[in-house]
Amino acid sequence: PLQEIAALRRGGPGAIYVGNLEDLVGPIGEGAEENVSLSDVQKKAWIFESTYYKNLLEKAAFTDPTELVTSGEKFELDYTCFVPTFPECVLAANSMASQVLERTEGQVQLTVSSYADKRLGGPENLALVSDGTLDLVEMFRFHAASELPLLDIQNLWGLYPDQETEFEVITTVMPDFDRLISEATGGRVVFHNWFPGDHFLFTKEPIRSLEDLKGLRARSQGVAMSDWLEGMGARGQVVGLPEVYSAVQRGILDVAISGNGPAIQFGWLEVTDYISGPLISIFSTDTVINSDLWESLPADIQQILLEEGAKLELETLRLVPWVDKFGQVEINPASAGQEYIPFSPELRAHEFNVALLQNVLPRWVERAGGADSDAVRIFNEKVSPIVGVIINPDGTASKISE
Repeated sequence: PLQEIAALRRGGPGAIYVGNLEDLVGPIGEGAEENVSLSDVQKKAWIFESTYYKNLLEKAAFTDPTELVTSGEKFELDYTCFVPTFPECVLAANSMASQVLERTEGQVQLTVSSYADKRLGGPENLALVSDGTLDLVEMFRFHAASELPLLDIQNLWGLYPDQETEFEVITTVMPDFDRLISEATGGRVVFHNWFPGDHFLFTKEPIRSLEDLKGLRARSQGVAMSDWLEGMGARGQVVGLPEVYSAVQRGILDVAISGNGPAIQFGWLEVTDYISGPLISIFSTDTVINSDLWESLPADIQQILLEEGAKLELETLRLVPWVDKFGQVEINPASAGQEYIPFSPELRAHEFNVALLQNVLPRWVERAGGADSDAVRIFNEKVSPIVGVIINPDGTASKISE
């Protein structure tokens, strides 16, 4: 039955993988000219062949959807998403909202607003969804990691040699992320959104060696990135994406750091000439609902939200190959005016041996509560076998001997 459903949904938005990657090929949205291509899907086959993806298909309940038994109710849910034009926000505002409305026979109205609408920075979202100020919010783990250091496992810069390795780590630790967030907020993680997000350094001057990085003031998105920057000889300053353009233009920042997509969207290429990197990254966000609101929903409506959330997550995974292609500076036409300088072997060696092992990981261990903390235990049990790096009893980090 699932293969029949995959055949019916093939060739565009909502397509799922049940053994045939060609089913995923097609427009990125209704009426869109851009397409997810077969060659790009094949490069990311490890996503669709993963146990995590198969479990998502089960969670979406395509073959046995929850039957609606509730009637006569009215619920209004406001979903605070990061940027309205980002794929996951568009999907929530359109396909998910309409599907929830249809499946609940008009009883659940889902509307989408943005961080900008509510003037949110991000770090406050844990508290705001806990106290009910926010109904449903897309939460970035680096924002919450100051309170929940385990979440920074996703942001241990320099640890992951490629996106496939990081995806395996994140999906392996995902149940622990969900548990921790639920304990901290009292709420429920409804679904996740996915982004392939290799980061790059955008600068006015070229970065070809460690000496070129020394003393530079760089945009950081969180503590772990600041630790990485310090390990590379630079200085991190936490600056929001919309403020980076003027900070670079005025000389407050020497380095802008993010994915190529956000850099293009926020105009960084207008004020920089060189791109260096990458910092490997594929990451997911957590969509969390307030506890009181969740408990007020009948069980059948709760399950419908979980199923439609899983479908949205499946679609963000279908779009990963296209988003990743858009983010590759080597082939994106919008980056053509910049000189791309891949990190040299010297920079890569320093990144792993010094920035990661001597700075990023030991400082994360301190924030997590020490080498005997629950976060470090999870790292050594679940992450270490995948990445080949272990946290020692004294809090230092080292490569596992082969």
